[in-house]
Parts: sequence; C-alpha cells; structure tokens
Amino acid sequence: MKFDFVIGNPPYQVSGTTNNKAEAIYQHFYDSAMQIAEKSLLISPARFLFNAGLTPKAWNEKMLNDEHFKIGYYEMDSSQIFSNTDIKGGIAISYRDNNKIFGSIGTFTKYAE
Repeated sequence: MKFDFVIGNPPYQVSGTTNNKAEAIYQHFYDSAMQIAEKSLLISPARFLFNAGLTPKAWNEKMLNDEHFKIGYYEMDSSQIFSNTDIKGGIAISYRDNNKIFGSIGTFTKYAE
C-alpha cells in the first residue's frame, strides 16, 4: 500500500535497556514512512542530527546525507514543544519529499548560516 503523505509523532523508545537507557525506535518509523509514502513530516528527538544518541550511527549518516530530507524546525529546548519534557538534543520536525532535492544536511547546525 502506498500513501501520498505520512504525518506522525512516532514513539521515541521502548522499554528495555541499552547502556542503561531505553532503546530508540523512532528511526524505524522514518524508514517505514520512506517506504510507504512519497512525502513525510515527522516530529522526533533531534539527537540523530548531531550523530548522537542511541539511533544507529549508519542510520544517522544516511539521514544526514539524504538529499530529499530537510529539517523544517528545530527546538533545542524540548519543553517548548512538549511541556514538562526534557529530551536531550531537542526536537526536530523533518520533511522528506522523494520528488525534491534539498541538498544533504551533512553537518547540522541550528543556525541558518
């Protein structure tokens, strides 16, 4: 089944431990969205943009080098988006469109320049 557009706020982690932290799973939702839709808009932790956190490093690199992927909004203070929440690395709202080339992110910075 194919969709024109996927919008979501996937679950960020599951119970269980990796280095005494819950295991990240939101990357699987990004991958699934890419498989079933031409366009997607997802909100998730932003740690992967800094090649940090518990998402696989190869996946982080794939996303940072995807020319069809961009960050529409980044907020370092997650409580500005989700009150009473502290998500290290902040929150990102990403957009992906198979039909557009935005250029790869490469090294992410919160500053426009």
